[in-house]
This record gives sequence, structure tokens and C-alpha cells, in this order.
Amino acid sequence: MLDTYLRPEVIAFAIVMEYRLRLNDYKGTWKECSLTYLLTRCREELDELLPAVTGVCPAAYEAADVANFAMMIADKYGYLQEAVEYINARIS
Repeated sequence: MLDTYLRPEVIAFAIVMEYRLRLNDYKGTWKECSLTYLLTRCREELDELLPAVTGVCPAAYEAADVANFAMMIADKYGYLQEAVEYINARIS
């Protein structure tokens, strides 16, 4: 899976996602949040994306916020577990 080439855009976006997550580390983990809360926040962030794309605020940040909530949902419900285990095995 990760033995393939990662596009520079994917790497750059992942860095922005991590930056946005770290800004909010003080809030605690998403693993304690309900699906309803995560979906609501994802929708709210999606609503902020269009104005960002039209120039009101940084679009990359808003896009990363949407992606982060989608990632939180995937992680909370176990859909990333296999990939996380694979990555952890490769870096340890």
C-alpha cells in the first residue's frame, strides 16, 4: 500500500491536515466524540469551504478541516486500523 509513490499534493495536504489537528490538540481526542457530533462538524466545515474557495479565508485550511473530520469518522469506526498498523510496523 505505502510502497507506492505518494503524490506531492497528497503529502502537502496531509501536512496541512496535521498542522490543523495540532492547533486543536488542546480539545482532546476525537475518539470520544459521537458520530452525530463528527458528522455535524464535518458539515459545518464543508459550509465554510465554499467561501474560502472564493477568497474569504485560506481554502487549504478549510479543506483540511473537512478532511480531518472525515478522517476522524473513518478512524473512530476502525476503517483506518489496518493501514495504521501497517505504518506502525514499517516505522518501528
